[in-house]
Amino acid sequence: MSEILHRITSYLLIALGIVHTSLTPVFMSRLSPGAMWFAGAGLAMVVLGFLNVCLRRDAGRDRVVRLLCHVANVVFTMFGGLTAFVINEPQGYFGLVLLSVLTVTSFTFVKRRSEE
Repeated sequence: MSEILHRITSYLLIALGIVHTSLTPVFMSRLSPGAMWFAGAGLAMVVLGFLNVCLRRDAGRDRVVRLLCHVANVVFTMFGGLTAFVINEPQGYFGLVLLSVLTVTSFTFVKRRSEE
């Protein structure tokens, strides 16, 4: 079950990142440092989703992949919590829930797989 939830949240994060990046011209009227940060945040979500897809396909067999993915998930979840607090908008809390579920499931299904 946790692997299915991890798969769903990985792809939802990738989709959210694509939407976030593609909305940059809607919210930013010109190319600016703020626009680059906004687009970069969406691209970071896409990359984190890709990293979690790699973790799932590898099933946690590669220690380096597992370590990098777990560290990235924890750091992004902490940053997502701070972001949700600062922007205080529903999409921030949605992102935080998504990141939290992704992080927890990445630890649970990999641990279970490595014990098999």
